[in-house]
Amino acid sequence: SRRVVICKWGKSMGKQEIKNYIFGIKVCFKLNKKILFFKIGNIIFSMINLFLPMILVKVILDDLLTARDNLSFLITRLLFLLGVLYLSRIMQNIIQTKLQTEESEFEKKFKIIFSEKAMRIEYGKLETNSIQNMIELANKGKSLSAYVDDIFQMIEYICKVAGCIGIVLQINFVIAILAVIPCIVKNVVNYFNIKESNRRFQILSSLWRKEGYLVNYSKDVSGAKELRVHGLETWIIEKLKKLIVIESKTDAHLRYIDIIGDSINLFFIALQTVCIYLIIIYQVVDGTISVGDFTFYVSSIFAFSETIQSIIDLRGQIKKQNIFATSLREFMYMDLEEQEDKLQDIKQPVTITFKDISFRYPNTENDILKNVNLTIHPGEKMIIVGKNGQGKTTLIKLLCRFYQPTEGHIYVNDIDINTLPYEKYIKLIGTIFQDFKLICGTIKENVLCGQDYQSGRLENSCMISGTNALIEKTDKKWETVLYNYFDEEGIEPSGGESQKIAIARLLYKNSDIFILDEPTAALDPISEYEVFKSFKLISKEHTTIFISHRLSSVSICDKIAVLDGGKIAEYGNFEELMKLNGIFADMYQAQAQYYV
Repeated sequence: SRRVVICKWGKSMGKQEIKNYIFGIKVCFKLNKKILFFKIGNIIFSMINLFLPMILVKVILDDLLTARDNLSFLITRLLFLLGVLYLSRIMQNIIQTKLQTEESEFEKKFKIIFSEKAMRIEYGKLETNSIQNMIELANKGKSLSAYVDDIFQMIEYICKVAGCIGIVLQINFVIAILAVIPCIVKNVVNYFNIKESNRRFQILSSLWRKEGYLVNYSKDVSGAKELRVHGLETWIIEKLKKLIVIESKTDAHLRYIDIIGDSINLFFIALQTVCIYLIIIYQVVDGTISVGDFTFYVSSIFAFSETIQSIIDLRGQIKKQNIFATSLREFMYMDLEEQEDKLQDIKQPVTITFKDISFRYPNTENDILKNVNLTIHPGEKMIIVGKNGQGKTTLIKLLCRFYQPTEGHIYVNDIDINTLPYEKYIKLIGTIFQDFKLICGTIKENVLCGQDYQSGRLENSCMISGTNALIEKTDKKWETVLYNYFDEEGIEPSGGESQKIAIARLLYKNSDIFILDEPTAALDPISEYEVFKSFKLISKEHTTIFISHRLSSVSICDKIAVLDGGKIAEYGNFEELMKLNGIFADMYQAQAQYYV
């Protein structure tokens, strides 16, 4: 199995390039074999279109000087060569047009694969800076089809160079050396240029993320109210200005290096041109070669030199793209969880057991959870309470397998949850997170979330959650679109309406385990009472976990667990904890005084 290795910039660059080439061609071959066929055809016709005009000019000049009396033969040969050249260029144009179509289809398919990969990565990995920077770099570079195009462009240049070498070596060995000298100089210049670019891109990747966040926040509707009320415009603009200054300095530095390198290259090219012309003109005057040979050799020499320089330029581009391509390759090759399928061993309803659970977030020293032991029995409803930052939501994220415990295990019916295939395990769990998100789609799509439509089940879920009130007041009913990102007639649901849709989504999934993190925070007291009243009836067969600061939900819960300092400080039913006169009793009485 492949292991994730974050690219060590600048080290083993040659190996990374080869791996990237293989990756690009392999993906291209898998998604669209036609692209490789058309690219090979493009190389063949590109070779014809380079050398045939050289031969054509040579033939015309030599025939004009040596075969003036046989004009019919001259014209026939000329028309034949022109016809071949015309057909070759027509074929290349057709192939390039086909390539553009096929590459567009390839990119669409690859975007789907990339998105699918991003959605399947473990949550704990996805939110780390290293993975986020990797994704940022993967999206900043060229498209994968453009990178593959560079690879075949390199093959085309190499083929052209091979043809030119055969011609150049027939003239003069000194000329061959003169043709290569500027290329060697350019290669040395590019080496230092690319080395500096790679170093700068490491810095820029994190800046691009920050800039992207600020730009998106400035135009995102969800943050528009806070932005205007709290006067964040100035803060965002100042942050963006600082980032742009740093980026501009980096760009200016790289352009300055390019100018110096180009100046050095141009000097050696000018020197090369003068020397080559002097040598070939001397051979023409001396009678060693004909005028036709002169044009043919000069064209070949400069085609050779230009192609070599094109190879160096392209190699420089590929090296610069190597950072982005390596990030893309490593992201796509990142391991996903694969466990033996043991789901058939799980019987319903389920028992959840947290055994000796401790957890600390990556790159931190303090445990959020410390040796937590907790059992939630089949069909039991438990509420977990505590002050902010005590690990309540973290415990739920561990149950959802967003993170792995630092110590301990979580069991469902005595089966370690990490031994179960994630896609099947997560079907056991229905959640409403505190920061839940609805999609920009219809109400029906938001409730179904990709599941098969069942008429009675959908209506029942919406009735219990109170979503019916929103559906009934809209013209399109179930097909009403939420938000107006893609539909001008889309509606903006209130916080309470959004939460009711999220509850309907949970009820429709009908999982064995219900997890509700502040499920009624945006509801008014009457709506909250109605939801809890209905929820108590429909959740009899479900093992349910509540997290809430509003302790009114304890009325439908069998057990209460109080988290304090990352540990279970109190555990029992309502009467037992009130008799303890401890943390829970203080919290309950503090809230109750505002209702009495």
